[in-house]
Amino acid sequence: MANAHSIAAGFSFFACLFLSSEVAVAAGFTPTHSIPLRIVTNSPAYARGGYDAARLIDGNPETEFASESGGTNTFVTLRFPSPQTVIAFRHVDRADRALIARSELIFTDDAGAIVEQLEVKHVERKAGETFFVFPKPVRASGVEWRVTELGASGVGTVGGAELEFFSAGAAEQNPAKDTASARALPFLDKLGNQQIQVTVEHPYLETDKVALRVGDRRMEVQLVHGRNVFTADLPGVKSNLTQKVELQLSPSVTREASFAQSPIRPMLIYILPHSHTDVGYTDLQTVIAEKQVNNLRRGMELARRTANYPDGARFVWNVEALWAADLFLQRANPMERREFFDAVRSGRVELSGMYLNELSALCRPEELIHLFRYATELSEATGKKIESAMISDVPAFTWGGVTAMAQAGIRYLSDGPNYGERHFMSFWADKPFYWIGPDGKSKVLVWISFQGYALAHIYDALSPRLIDDLCTRLQKPSYPYEIAYIRWAGLGDNGVPDESLCDVVKDWNRTHQSPHFKIAGTTEAFQALEQRYGKSLPEYRGDWTPYWENGAGSAARETALNRQTAERLTQAQTLFAMLRPEAYPKKDFDAA
Repeated sequence: MANAHSIAAGFSFFACLFLSSEVAVAAGFTPTHSIPLRIVTNSPAYARGGYDAARLIDGNPETEFASESGGTNTFVTLRFPSPQTVIAFRHVDRADRALIARSELIFTDDAGAIVEQLEVKHVERKAGETFFVFPKPVRASGVEWRVTELGASGVGTVGGAELEFFSAGAAEQNPAKDTASARALPFLDKLGNQQIQVTVEHPYLETDKVALRVGDRRMEVQLVHGRNVFTADLPGVKSNLTQKVELQLSPSVTREASFAQSPIRPMLIYILPHSHTDVGYTDLQTVIAEKQVNNLRRGMELARRTANYPDGARFVWNVEALWAADLFLQRANPMERREFFDAVRSGRVELSGMYLNELSALCRPEELIHLFRYATELSEATGKKIESAMISDVPAFTWGGVTAMAQAGIRYLSDGPNYGERHFMSFWADKPFYWIGPDGKSKVLVWISFQGYALAHIYDALSPRLIDDLCTRLQKPSYPYEIAYIRWAGLGDNGVPDESLCDVVKDWNRTHQSPHFKIAGTTEAFQALEQRYGKSLPEYRGDWTPYWENGAGSAARETALNRQTAERLTQAQTLFAMLRPEAYPKKDFDAA
């Protein structure tokens, strides 16, 4: 079978047959040749950087072009090195929600006159490959590729990972240019088998049936143009082995490739469902408040609905910022309040200790302490100690936060930076450590997971592609632990709970022994790591200098006013506590 990087076999078969008759190929295989391309102009690329149009034609599927929310105004104009007879087009979409449903190819001659216009229907799948064989060859000197219809998400930062145009070569009797490669995937099923992924590159228009042997497993497969991906199961191994894959193209033509098969370390991966509380960036503050209150309601409902699921697949809702819990309790009726407290005490809802995601380096010491004050109050009210906190989107945290957290009883910090902070993430992700406070005594266990808080933004679902990417990373010697965790924050900031997650986890755990997934609260995941590996975790001291605070420079006057107000407020609190403690207006100070 073909994976997301391959086209549907049926469409390819009929398109290839039609083209073969057009170019009058009597027999054999028609090779395709990628035509060199030069970009003349393009719509503006995503301003954050690293998504320029040249990435479409760099031959690397891991890099992407993304437009600056161009939507159907997204285009790229290209020139061929000389007039070409073009027979086919290939596009690999972004590994993102910003997908393309349809596009248009506008071919021009040397003078710039239009010689042909063709509509392309895309597969509309993350990293999906569209291969389109033209109804008849087109003779042209250049082409403009233009997006005409967005995918179902409607996200406008469309573009792609690869874009190619092809010419036809002379017919060949055998597909001698076919190549094969293989890799062992980093998981085991319940029978102890490891899946082997075989990739066959078939640069011919015609389909072909061939024999494929993987280890001692033999099968017959059909090849379509481009990249074909097949899987076979082999028993897992206890030591490193070199295995072989063989492709029998004809009685006289074979292709062989070797691949390494290594032992799979058992892996327990905790999943922390939550919603990233992003106030004012994606919508009005009042709208976000309503969303987060509803998210808490939905999280509790989903936890009730899956209470009888197998262990590990039962839903748990992590309240990322206690602002949401505060708002909920202010609005809840007596029955809803009882349900909330019961959900917290039973572990179906986990409360994180920070009130909101703050730019911590702008906080005064009193403000840092106040960030975690509501956590101590809720701990007393629920009888369930809050021992963990989440910080999301914002990279790093100020050093004084360690002391503030420790004083509030917070032992664990799940840091989920924006995945766009690539340098920060490459250094800190999947490297848990103890952070020692400036007093030399207080400490918290800090742990950043793969892709920070936005993993679900990137992959949409707990898919085989995600599990492959995640476990390939975790099986490397640089990750020495057999426990990991991921954040699961829905399909965008302030996202709703993922109702499909529990069934996906249940089905996966039923058929696989490693990795094993467990939906949980932050504290459980961190405690599991600490109990097993705490003595070997590194310790760091010093400021983990946050840097998004530079944005406050655009509001210098307002920042100064806020600091002056905070100073006066601190003085007022101190004087009230000293002179009139019996009249101390706690609610007024908390509101301020």
